[in-house]
Amino acid sequence: MFVARGTKPSPATSAVVAWDDPPGQTAPITRAHVTVCGPTACSTTTQPDTRTATIGLGQGFGAYTASVALEDAAGNFAPGNATTWTITLGSASGLPPITAPQPGPAPVPTPTPTPVRKTSARLTASRLTVARDRRTIVARGSVAPGATGRVAVTAAARINGRTRTVTRHATIRRRRYAIRLRLPSSAWHIATVTVRFAGDAAHDPARVVRRVSQRRR
Repeated sequence: MFVARGTKPSPATSAVVAWDDPPGQTAPITRAHVTVCGPTACSTTTQPDTRTATIGLGQGFGAYTASVALEDAAGNFAPGNATTWTITLGSASGLPPITAPQPGPAPVPTPTPTPVRKTSARLTASRLTVARDRRTIVARGSVAPGATGRVAVTAAARINGRTRTVTRHATIRRRRYAIRLRLPSSAWHIATVTVRFAGDAAHDPARVVRRVSQRRR
C-alpha cells in the first residue's frame, strides 16, 4: 500500500511523494516509474525504488497529478496499477497540498511454467536380417506411441582385420522404422547393430544394441 508523507519545504517549485512497497510481495521491488502531469504537459521518469520521488511543479499554477507504478526484480510492471496523487499549486508562496492516494494493486508475478515430464521411448530392434548378398542388413523395430522424428541405425563389423561401420537414418512412421545398411564387403561373421533415438518433446532419448550373424553357405 502506498502512503503519502508530505511535501518538501521549498518555495512552491516541487513536492515530495513517498510510498511503501505492497505487503506480501514475493519478488523485491527494484524500480519506480514516476509520471507527472501538469497544466500543459506530462512526463515519465524511471528511478530506483527509493520509496520517495521529488515532483517538479514548473508549469505554473494549477492541478498536477503524480502517479507511481512499481516494477519488481522479475520485470513485472503494469502501468494500469499505478497509484496517483493530486497536487494543487495555488500561489507562488506556500507549499502545495497533496491528497491521499488510492492504493494500487501490486505487480502480478509471471507464473513459472510447469516442466513437461517425459516418458520412455521404449525403443526396440525387433528384427535383424541379412540379405542374400551377405552385405545388406535389414533392421526393423518400433518406438513408443506418439514418438516422432528419426532413428539413427549403425552397423559395425570386423572385415579383413578392420572394423567397418555404416550409419543411416530412418523416419518413424506409425511407431515403426525400417532401414537397409550395406556393409562394404561380405567377409564378416558378426555385426553389431546400434539404434539410437534422440528423443522428442514428450519422450526421453533411447538406445538399443543387437547382434546379427550371417549364415555360411
